[in-house]
Amino acid sequence: MISKTIHRWESFYPPLNLEQHLYNLSRHRYLINRIFEMKPGRVLEVGAGSGSLSIFFSTLGLSAVCADNNADVLETAKINCRRLNGNVTFILADGFSELPFDDEFDVSFSQGVAEHFTDEQIRLFINNQLKISKKVMLSVPNSSYCQSFGDERLLTVTQWTDILVTFNIKEIKNYGVEIPGRSFLRHKLSRLKIADIFRPHHIYIEIERKSAK
Repeated sequence: MISKTIHRWESFYPPLNLEQHLYNLSRHRYLINRIFEMKPGRVLEVGAGSGSLSIFFSTLGLSAVCADNNADVLETAKINCRRLNGNVTFILADGFSELPFDDEFDVSFSQGVAEHFTDEQIRLFINNQLKISKKVMLSVPNSSYCQSFGDERLLTVTQWTDILVTFNIKEIKNYGVEIPGRSFLRHKLSRLKIADIFRPHHIYIEIERKSAK
């Protein structure tokens, strides 16, 4: 179903409760695991949303910075951070301009951001992060998702690969909630329904800086 309304970000992300926080983390386990496997000391999230992912990383002991160009969105993310006992530094900054940091992050990441922009804007968004981060990790909805905000570009892995062909892509794949093994769902639902429920709805993209020649 395609949304006919393009929302405002400050109304799209109301204050977060614990149940919503846990749900968001469970949906993006693959992204979270991939970032944590890198053993980063310092991470940057560009595009705050609810702040859920940065908050979670801060509770794992990582130094987490979260940047957004919308002051109202950042204020809500700060409320969420206090409510969930996080320790995140929030910065008002635009991902399409030079970010106000030195070369200081192990990983820069975003979830549900890049799909709202043109090819050229996406490439600028990534290039700005590669100037200050060793790796950039993106999560975007794929063509099986729905337009919840209103202007998402719901593309395939192949289409994203074409957009990012000039970058050093280390991994790009669909991901979603894993199908449980011997579970209640497996007993109560047909395999067809299970496959539909657990179909991957997101794409993970990992980009690394190109080595200087």
